[in-house]
Amino acid sequence: MKSYKCICCGFEIKPVLHQYTDMLKPWQGMWDGGTVELLDMPFGSTLDGDKYVIGLCDKCIEEKVKLEIIEKI
Repeated sequence: MKSYKCICCGFEIKPVLHQYTDMLKPWQGMWDGGTVELLDMPFGSTLDGDKYVIGLCDKCIEEKVKLEIIEKI
C-alpha cells in the first residue's frame, strides 16, 4: 500500500500492517505518524458528491487544535 502526504505540511504518513488493509479503503487502515480519512463532500458544497482520500499528520492535527481551527471532542 502506498503512503499518503499530509495535506497541510506534506509529511509522509506510512501504512502499518498494510497486508491487512483493503487497498480500496485506505481510510480503514492503520497509519504511522497521522491518519488517512475519507472526505465525502456534502450537499451545499460546490464539490457536492465528490469524495477524497486525505492524509493529516499528528503534528498538524495537534497544531490546528491549539489554534482552535479544529476541535478535539
